Amino acid sequence: MPLLEPTLLERLCAAVRPECDAVAFRRADRPNAWHACCAMYHPRLLPVAIREFRQGSRSLQSLLATVRVVGLEPAPEEQRAMMNLNTPQEYDRLLHRA
Repeated sequence: MPLLEPTLLERLCAAVRPECDAVAFRRADRPNAWHACCAMYHPRLLPVAIREFRQGSRSLQSLLATVRVVGLEPAPEEQRAMMNLNTPQEYDRLLHRA
């Protein structure tokens, strides 16, 4: 997430609630999906995550689907800041767009 801005992290922190397990931004491109890498997870989720991992699930989307999430709507300009790069090719494309 090379374009991540401090303001997004501040929004996450401000939305934390004791009764919720996670805070995450909703994805505009996929209904019922989250920007799972740009999220805050309560430590009490660790046993849940470990159980899911042992059962073969390695998906943060699956984890978020089973817990209480405070969902944040990102502004259009924030969507780009949450872009996740996973390959050298994706990084090259980002550099060429800049």
